[in-house]
Amino acid sequence: MLASKQRHRKKRRNRHRSRRGEVGVLYNPKTASFHSFQRPDGTWVKADGKENNIVTLINPEYYIAEAKDDGNPRNTLAYRQLHMMISATKLYGERDYSYAFAGIEFTPDDPHLRFYEGNHVIIQLHSIAMLDRNQAFGQLAHECVHLLSPTPGRPVKILEEGMAVAFSYVYMRDTMRVILPPLGKESYQEALDLVTLLLNIDQDGIKKMRKEEPTISNITKSLVLKYYPTLPEEVAARLTRTFVRDEHVHPDIIEIYNREE
Repeated sequence: MLASKQRHRKKRRNRHRSRRGEVGVLYNPKTASFHSFQRPDGTWVKADGKENNIVTLINPEYYIAEAKDDGNPRNTLAYRQLHMMISATKLYGERDYSYAFAGIEFTPDDPHLRFYEGNHVIIQLHSIAMLDRNQAFGQLAHECVHLLSPTPGRPVKILEEGMAVAFSYVYMRDTMRVILPPLGKESYQEALDLVTLLLNIDQDGIKKMRKEEPTISNITKSLVLKYYPTLPEEVAARLTRTFVRDEHVHPDIIEIYNREE
């Protein structure tokens, strides 16, 4: 019996052993804390209640989940992205599945979609979100809306940008119980205000428009007025213009925007 217990303990130790040169952790996803930490030489160090003294480059909560699914929400990037897409399609309509979603990366750039070979797409988040959960999920919710009907090589319209901003605020408030700070950028605030106006008139109106025209950037002023007949014509026209950010604007986008006048 004693020999059996020793073999069992040895088996458990071996299960947590990494190859030489690797670093690993034993992480408790329920308490968001470390149980122990493995050094590159293969030795393990217990956290002993001092979980926060282990510095990591990325929040392990984004990737580490329990082996068994208890049905409760979790904060891995995979789970949140899936949940966000389900929520976004309920609000705005179906996703264009001709684009294959490949996963999530962190980069020094602003959050955006990165396309490969035409119809493969990765969501890239800003590296500041690696250790800031609210930043990560706020950015992810925003980019999930752009994933609904991607248009590689083409700028988005004010309508789509406003949809993305509105969804990120609503998702973080209603699901994550987090109030995102004010935008601080006039172009994004205008887009948010205009889409909020649409949602207040008819929350299902955007979904109805997308049944007729699935690609958000192809939605026209006349289509907006068809489903929002009480909307002033100038507001519908503004929604369907190319979105121009406050700063770092590519000259090609400015040229497209000016041709729309």
